[in-house]
Formats: sequence, C-alpha cells, structure tokens
Amino acid sequence: MRRAIKMKNKALIVISTLVILEVLFYLVHQFVMKEPYINAYILIPVFFLLAEGAFVVMSSVKWTGKMVNLWFFIHKISKLIATILLIGLVLFAMPEIGIAFFIRLLITYFIFLMIETTIGVQITKNGAKK
Repeated sequence: MRRAIKMKNKALIVISTLVILEVLFYLVHQFVMKEPYINAYILIPVFFLLAEGAFVVMSSVKWTGKMVNLWFFIHKISKLIATILLIGLVLFAMPEIGIAFFIRLLITYFIFLMIETTIGVQITKNGAKK
C-alpha cells in the first residue's frame, strides 16, 4: 500500500511537470515568440511521458543494494541515448523546426534530470537505511 502511494506521488509529479511545461512552452510560442505551435512538438511530452513512466515504475520496484544504483544509471544512459536519437530523427525528418525543437527538448530534459536525481537520491537513501 505504501509503495503504491509513493508511486502515485511520483507519477503525479511527472504528469503535472509535463502539463506545466507544455502550457508554458505554448504560451511562450504564441505570445512571446509569435510562432505557431507545430504538431511535432507533441513528440516531446509523449517521449518524456514514456521515459518518466518507466522511471516511476522501476523506482517503485524493491531493489537490493547495488541494484538501485545500477538500474538508476541504466535508465539515465538509456534516456540519454533515446533523446539523442529523437533529436537526430526529428532534425533529419523535419529540418525546418530544428532549433526550437532542440531547445524545448533540452529544457524539458534538464528539468526531468533534476526531478529524477532528487527521486533517485531519496530511493538510494531509503535503500541504504534498510
């Protein structure tokens, strides 16, 4: 029961962060930059919803000692590789949206990097106490 509550809190953090970021990015594009919201931008929240969803599920699993750090770093490396591939694919398929897509993706990536690191430190501390 307690693990389900923690998982729900982590999922709530991920989803609310995605929604807030997308609303802010939309407002910046519409009112500050006066640029239209391109449909390709929806790839960013979908990508991070999948990546962070995997992180939430994996962080709710009961791991032993060194396995906590191992899966944490495997997730980080996998997400970095997937992000690089996504940037490459989008820049190859749609070169006209290049820099705006890249900046949005990097901002979102670093925000979720901070969130994941905070959650990872909590998980590691909790795992070390047991």
